[in-house]
Order: sequence, then structure tokens, then C-alpha cells
Amino acid sequence: MAKAAVFGVVTNGVSNINERYFEHIRQSGINTCVPYPQDVYSAASQCDCLVVCGGGDMDPQLYGQKPWKQDLSFNTQLDRYELNLIRAFISAGKPILGICKGMQSINIALGGTLFQDIPSMLGLCHSGSAEKECTHEIKISSKSNLCGAIGIRAVVNSYHHQCVHTLGESLTVAAASHDGVIEAIESSSLPILGVQWHPERMCGNKVFDHFFSTYLRIKNPVA
Repeated sequence: MAKAAVFGVVTNGVSNINERYFEHIRQSGINTCVPYPQDVYSAASQCDCLVVCGGGDMDPQLYGQKPWKQDLSFNTQLDRYELNLIRAFISAGKPILGICKGMQSINIALGGTLFQDIPSMLGLCHSGSAEKECTHEIKISSKSNLCGAIGIRAVVNSYHHQCVHTLGESLTVAAASHDGVIEAIESSSLPILGVQWHPERMCGNKVFDHFFSTYLRIKNPVA
């Protein structure tokens, strides 16, 4: 059975990845492991794919910028590990799924940049409150692999204040919101999918099933 390395929030060397990620991955018939603090190339050789979960902000110096705001917080050491992990799987030619920060990290690993703060830089809001979830419609490119899984339009949740600005090498826009924020990316030459929303917080398993069946060629994922 295929095995996915799952990387996300780590505090004091302990993984705090939301169990929902593992539940959805297991529903697709995939085993999981958490690679941190394993050597990135060892992880890439032992696992069939990488799932990079959501988290905090990426240190802007890692994509050649200074902090836009003083209240941004990040863990530079962990961010470097995350980028190195992504690059190790890219070097190994193995599939990568990025969710929220994970999508942004893929973009940075391939030389792209971010808008550091959507509200102050773009005048938009893509994050709700504790009392009310933020959702919006996205349009999926008919040329994308993702379109075959979820259609031309979909309503997704939104929990982010950062987003992709310039695309990394080989990346293309697979979906965008009505206000122009990039909501999904694919690669023209690599087995990569990134989504800005959190499919693990939604009903159904379309994104995970699509990723594993398309990029790992699993024909009959477990429902």
C-alpha cells in the first residue's frame, strides 16, 4: 500500500497536525507517516508522496522579501525544513499535495513569491472569524487536472491571509476566486497539486481521492 509523508505544524519537535488530514488520507486507502525531524532525502526515498498541511506564515526572507507587517510570526528553522522536504520529493520525482500554507510553500520552493497579507496589500478578506466560517466560489480552469475531479465551479472554505503572488517554475493556475486570488496550482512538468482551501474540513474526499488516483495512479481508492 502506498505511503504518504504528512508534514504540518510542529511545536517543540512534536507534530500537531490535525487528525482530519490523516482521516481523509486513510479514506483514500493510503498509509501515513510524519517525517519530522527525519532526513528529508530519507523521507523522500521511503514514502510514495508528500502531503504538506496548513500552518502559519512562511518567513518572507525565504522568498527574498522583508516582512510587510510587524505582527507576522514565523519559525524560520521549521520553514527551511519544510522547503527542503518539498525539494527532496521534487528531486525524487514523487507527487506532492499542498494545502493552504502547503500550497504556498510549494510555490516558494519552486522560486515563487507570496502576498504577505491579503487585507492590507489587496484590500480583500479571505478569512472568517471563530463565529462564522468564510466561504466563496472558485472557478477551476478547464485545462486543469483538478477540473475533472470537482468541475468548473465549486464553493470552498477560506482560512488564509496570505496567497500566491508570482508563480514558481512550471506552476500554472488551476483555480482562482472571483476577486483574482489564486486558489489552486498544478505543475506542467511535475506531479504537484496545491489548493488554498482546507479540503480536510469539508464533506467528501474529492481532492484527496483525485490527488492519489491521478498522481499515484491508484485506480480504486477506498471510499
